Amino acid sequence: MQKSEPPCVLGAAGDLRLPDTLQEKLDLFRSRGRVFRENDELFGEESWIQVILGQGIIPQSYDPLVDVQSEERIGEYLDNVENVIRKCVEVMPTHAQFIANNCAAKS
Repeated sequence: MQKSEPPCVLGAAGDLRLPDTLQEKLDLFRSRGRVFRENDELFGEESWIQVILGQGIIPQSYDPLVDVQSEERIGEYLDNVENVIRKCVEVMPTHAQFIANNCAAKS
C-alpha cells in the first residue's frame, strides 16, 4: 500500500473497499500463498503472512516456485525453521512458569 493511499475507500454504493494495492496483495496470497514486500513497507513478509492468515485468508494453492527447488533444499530450509523454533522454545518459560511469574493470584 502506498503512503498516499487511505486505509480504505468509500465506494460508489457507500461500501468500504480496500485500496487496489492492498487488494492485489490479498488476492495474490489467496491464490498462491505468495507475499511480496514493496519498497519501504513497514511490514516484512513474515508479518504480512501472520496478518493475512489471522484474517482467515487461506491460500487456495501453493506457490509454483516451490517446484524449482530440490527436495534436499526444501528439507534443509524446513530443518532450519525447526532449529530456530527449537532454540526459541528452549529459552522460553513453560506455561506454568509464565503463569506463576506473571499471572498468579495474590494470596
